[in-house]
Amino acid sequence: MKMENRHLEDHKAFVCLLRLVLCPYCEIQLPLKAMVNHELYCGTRTEKCENCHRYILVRDLKEHPQVCGLEGIQTQGSAPSDFTDEDEDAYWQDLWYSASESGTDDEPVTLPCPCCDLQYPICERMDHEV
Repeated sequence: MKMENRHLEDHKAFVCLLRLVLCPYCEIQLPLKAMVNHELYCGTRTEKCENCHRYILVRDLKEHPQVCGLEGIQTQGSAPSDFTDEDEDAYWQDLWYSASESGTDDEPVTLPCPCCDLQYPICERMDHEV
């Protein structure tokens, strides 16, 4: 942008869409104009909690210790504490089989999103998760 020299420092510090900012989740530096899309992607990644063994959204990791290990609380997008990787594989295989058996030509086969539990056609679910 063209501007008067006296406004340049304020522009660089507060207004410029090309200034570098840190992602709050992975601390990578990106231009401000790219950060919104990056934060949407980066915050929806999951990491396994070493304490309760649930998969937690990265954007929820700071608040997770407050509810970690509490009996009876099932946070959205997380698995039960005794839910192993093998259980997860079996769960998705069973879900895939039951969904493929129930689909018709007029109605697409849907599966629930593991984060929000909404039903999405199989061909659209990966786009939704991203």
